[in-house]
Amino acid sequence: MDTQREQLIQRITQEVIKILADRGLIDTPSIDDRTAAIHAPIGTCTGDYSKFPELRGGLGGQADAMPDSPGLQSQPITPLPTPIPLNGIITANQLQEAINASPDAVAVIAGDARLTPLASDFARKNPEKVSRGSATAPLTTQGGGQVRPWAWWLGGHCNAVNQVAQQRTSYLRPLGGSGRTTPLSQVVRDLALTIGTGQVTGGFLFVENAARIMCMVNRCQSIRAVIGTCEEAVEQGITELGANVLVLEYPHITPRSMAVMVDRMLLSVPTVPPLVQRELADLHRC
Repeated sequence: MDTQREQLIQRITQEVIKILADRGLIDTPSIDDRTAAIHAPIGTCTGDYSKFPELRGGLGGQADAMPDSPGLQSQPITPLPTPIPLNGIITANQLQEAINASPDAVAVIAGDARLTPLASDFARKNPEKVSRGSATAPLTTQGGGQVRPWAWWLGGHCNAVNQVAQQRTSYLRPLGGSGRTTPLSQVVRDLALTIGTGQVTGGFLFVENAARIMCMVNRCQSIRAVIGTCEEAVEQGITELGANVLVLEYPHITPRSMAVMVDRMLLSVPTVPPLVQRELADLHRC
């Protein structure tokens, strides 16, 4: 039955080919065309690749394979480029672009860079994606002048405070002795003297608890101190009061937030609004 079916298929195929050939749609194949030519083997594979330098050692797992092939030689590994810190006033979009372009998905900003409010919010919500380096160029104030030194004092011990100070040694001058052994009243006197005589622009007081030192420091005519509870509070103290002393309770502040608030004060030019100046003068008579 299978033989008859094959013969029937063969006859139908021949009839179809004949009809197409009669209509000129195809050429009638010759006997030679119907038979595929079979060539004898070119040779026997012996595993000898001496005539093919580009394959020499390729199947042997040799480490020095293909020494004669310049196009396939191993190339030295190029280290990833060091990201350039962002400078100036940085927006949230610039932070995101720097993160996207960074091989480790971290935006690096210079120590003297300033963040817009949206950029500050972004950095606060994504601290692992933003890294602040040390200042690479002299800081300039908002008016374009170079920053004068600021005094700083640490009551107690805090590695984060020491790191912030070390990264800004060009702009921070230690005030007397640090630690719990120095009376707060003496710290306040020393700070008021250095500010009043123009030796420094202002000061930073890093303490565990701000209540006592805030009460003392704002009794001095040359000092207008604010507590750095957040970046907005520092901004308000600068614009509304012309603050020249920032008190920071280091146990309750993250290192990143501390650095941002310190940098914001360093960039300011403490100027007392006339109305505030008159009010303070009246209060000193009390």
